[in-house]
Amino acid sequence: MRQLSGLILVIALVACGGAAGSRPRDAGPAADAGTGCVASPVGSCSPSACSTGNASNIGAYCSQGGGECAGYPNGANLVCAVDLEPTQTNAKFCISIGCPSNAACGSGACCYQGQACIPLECAANDAGICPAYPAADGGSGDAG
Repeated sequence: MRQLSGLILVIALVACGGAAGSRPRDAGPAADAGTGCVASPVGSCSPSACSTGNASNIGAYCSQGGGECAGYPNGANLVCAVDLEPTQTNAKFCISIGCPSNAACGSGACCYQGQACIPLECAANDAGICPAYPAADGGSGDAG
């Protein structure tokens, strides 16, 4: 099974917990009339249960052992972050293991040290910019 270095993932997920309240969030879409769930903005580090993440489903909601990430069209490339690091119970979002650059992760996601595409809010600085990866890409992740 694919695994991240525990230390790197813990750093990313701890950053997520700290970053979630540090920047204002977009209003996001309206509530779904059928469920009342309001999808979180793409790139959220704390997605609501009906959030599907970006076009590659990075940042989609998932639960520990729930298998939600595998249900997306590109699910073979996704894993639930909390399944990799169960002690980080707030890490309920899909990530993609391995990435060559921030741009490869798509809108609202960052390539965290080449290890995984994670939601933008979990890795970005207060200005909403992904850390540069590789260093030459200038932090090309976007805020959505």
